[in-house]
Amino acid sequence: MTEPVSIQKALSGRHILFTGASGFLGKVWLSMILDKVPEVGRIYVLMRGKKAQGARARFEQMINESYAFAPLHERHGEELSRFLSERIEVVSGDVSRPGLGVEPALAARIQQRLDLVVHCAGQVDFNPELQEALQNNVEGTIHAAEFAAKAKGAGFVQVSTCFVAGNREGRILEQAIPGYAPNGKSFDVEAEFAHLKQLAARIDEENSSEQALAELREELVESVKKKGHDPNNAHLIDRILKREAKARLADRLVEAGKERAAVWGWPNLYTFTKSMSESLLLARFPELPKTFFRPAIIESALSFPLPGWNEGLNTSGPLAYFVGTWFRHLPARKDKPLDVVPVDYCCAALIAAGAALIERRAKPVYQCATSDRHPLTVGRGLELTSLAHRKHYRNHGEDAIERIFLSRWDSRVVSDDHYMSVDNMRKLAQWVADAFKEAPESLPKRLRAELKKLGSKSDRIDKRLSIVEKVVDTYKPFISDNRQVFACDELVGLAVDDPFFHYEPRNLDWRRYWIDQHMPGLRRWSFKLIENEKIELYSPKVPVQLSEVPLERGARAGASKRRARPAQASEVAE
Repeated sequence: MTEPVSIQKALSGRHILFTGASGFLGKVWLSMILDKVPEVGRIYVLMRGKKAQGARARFEQMINESYAFAPLHERHGEELSRFLSERIEVVSGDVSRPGLGVEPALAARIQQRLDLVVHCAGQVDFNPELQEALQNNVEGTIHAAEFAAKAKGAGFVQVSTCFVAGNREGRILEQAIPGYAPNGKSFDVEAEFAHLKQLAARIDEENSSEQALAELREELVESVKKKGHDPNNAHLIDRILKREAKARLADRLVEAGKERAAVWGWPNLYTFTKSMSESLLLARFPELPKTFFRPAIIESALSFPLPGWNEGLNTSGPLAYFVGTWFRHLPARKDKPLDVVPVDYCCAALIAAGAALIERRAKPVYQCATSDRHPLTVGRGLELTSLAHRKHYRNHGEDAIERIFLSRWDSRVVSDDHYMSVDNMRKLAQWVADAFKEAPESLPKRLRAELKKLGSKSDRIDKRLSIVEKVVDTYKPFISDNRQVFACDELVGLAVDDPFFHYEPRNLDWRRYWIDQHMPGLRRWSFKLIENEKIELYSPKVPVQLSEVPLERGARAGASKRRARPAQASEVAE
């Protein structure tokens, strides 16, 4: 029997370059490794500086304001600044730039010591502008791998996604397939990468040509004139032209990316570029010790840093929010697996995968999913969401309507053509708006006023439903299309000596997690984004301030403690 990986032994004194620390997953990974593996050597946190804020100041703000780091503040108190200064070195850089944008002398010093790169950074929007996706998800990954390759012996963990599988159904194995395309066609990743860069450049050039700008200017002049403004106001026209040209370029880059992803069988540009980065790593870095870590849908924490902690809008957030309003009919497949994994489950597994790679015992792919061993279906997820909303409205409803009606109104999974579908509800709202905005003069004045008010309200409802429609369309791959089951045998089979880091989705109690942790967490941190409310920030008793020069912890922090590695790089590269 193979001896379990010792997390503490594997990571003690090790030097790790980490990208993506400012993201949802990144914050929890960084907090967890510092809290659970305090003997880690040094973590080089790559962060971009901003115009008014350098990388180190941005990192300190993140540590002091995010609940993800509450366990560290509570454990170390006023000693946290020293604790972090001994273990963290904030490195100003940018994954989209060659060499990660790190100053060459500093890069060389880091690479002398480096044991592991955990590449978590990337563009996570499902359909971003094509140029952004290429720079962050593809070129960023190549730059991070090049940085690791120059370290001579460092391992590379690429945080990818289960959904690189694309538009296909069935059980998805933990495999890394060179030149993979979901539609089964021959896929030359280098040729496609070059094509996409040329496509983005051509769209940019066409959009900024004199002819395109002249045509847009004519359209704007007519629009300004119709609205009763002065069409000869050059300052006004120029200001609008600049804004509209930028918006038009963004729209065309988004559409081009979506169309190209669909050609090869991916549901969106995010999964397309993530899969491309995997194929490029296999093609360009055959000797680099690496593993692909593929999470499914990452959601609220089960317990770390605290139950229900969440940030931003993940997949279930917008859907859970809208089915808590008067929109209660979700077009989806009731029996489709909703492959959700708590963020702390995911981060513990990611730390274990990194430790296994340092020991040269990692598998090529780890899928961090629940659909194979402990599935939650879309129907069950919607049922639990309804129960959570009902519980909230019973206890915290703001008025009688919420406490009496919304607390008793269950959500339902329906087909796309159901009479209560979003499309049909929009058609009804549009009909009411058009019919009553201009009420006949023959009607009594008071009735005309009420009808006009109803028409205006229906117009607002239609606009809200258009947002719902976009959300539902965006998340179709997760709730309706592609009935997929992601195998997680390799991750479950990764033996570790600490139960905290062992991945076993069967330990999840879906009802308790969804109603008592996940939904309250969404309501506390995510729904407020949709409602444009202020997000709750953490406030430590003693704010962190890192030392200008990273503190050393004796000889152990001054040099890497690399040990002999029994396996060859090719064992994890293929």
